[in-house]
Amino acid sequence: MGDPADNSGDVKFNIGVLGNIKKVTVKRGTKVGQALQQFGFGKDLKQYEIRGWLPGDNKSKEFKTDALIQQDMTLLLLRPIVGRAPMIAEQVIKEKLPGVSEVWTERTVDSEGADAMRVVINLDPRKAGAITGDAALDALVQLQNRLHEEAENLPIIVDYATKQEIEESGGS
Repeated sequence: MGDPADNSGDVKFNIGVLGNIKKVTVKRGTKVGQALQQFGFGKDLKQYEIRGWLPGDNKSKEFKTDALIQQDMTLLLLRPIVGRAPMIAEQVIKEKLPGVSEVWTERTVDSEGADAMRVVINLDPRKAGAITGDAALDALVQLQNRLHEEAENLPIIVDYATKQEIEESGGS
C-alpha cells in the first residue's frame, strides 16, 4: 500500500456502527477521531470502543482516536457494556460455536426501548458452515442462563456476520 510515512493520497475507509457502515475516503494521515467526527459520529467519542481491522486481518483490534489512518481500513464503533457480561458472552459463544472468529458486545435497546445487550458474532468464513441451527440455539440458551446466574438480566440481541458482510453492509 505504499510507504506508511507518506501522507499524500487518499485511503478508503469503512466506518460506522453495525448495520450502518459508511464507505468514505479520507486523506492518508488523518486521525481516527477526526475522521469519525467528520462523518457525523459526534464529538463525544469516549462513549465508544473503536474496533477495526486492516486488509488481510482476521481479528479486529482496538483503535484510539489519535491513531493515524495510513491505509484502507474498516472501523466499528461499539457502545461498551461494563461488568462480566462481555466476557461471559465471548466465553460461551466461542466454546459452543467452532466457526467464530470474534465476539463483540455493545449496549443497545430492545424493541420496547429497554436496555439490552447486542452480541455480534464475527464468523470465520472458512468455518461458518460448521455451525448448525441446534448449536446456535444451544449457545444462546446457555448464554442467557449464564448471564442470569451472574445477575446480568439484559435481553440479548444477536447478529451474525463475516468480516466481509460487515464491510459490505453499507452503501457506496
